[in-house]
Amino acid sequence: MKGSFNINDGELLKKMIALQNQEPDAFYDLIYEAIAEDPSRAIDEGSIAEKKTKALDKMIDHYLEREEYERCALLHDLKKKIQDAEG
Repeated sequence: MKGSFNINDGELLKKMIALQNQEPDAFYDLIYEAIAEDPSRAIDEGSIAEKKTKALDKMIDHYLEREEYERCALLHDLKKKIQDAEG
């Protein structure tokens, strides 16, 4: 359900950190699916562009290791759009 969560929800953040530490593949897949569903949200969301691009770089590295090049391409395109929007 689009837009049904609050990124500032402390409980959600705790669960995401636990997932990242315990099951990194599931963590990156969950984040990827959210980004793929609505890439504009990642571009327009208020975080600093540098933080977004660093996070995307980590995801790209993860998917390169798994040889999931289609996912890398989407993430790379999104990274470029974020950098262009920052201007």
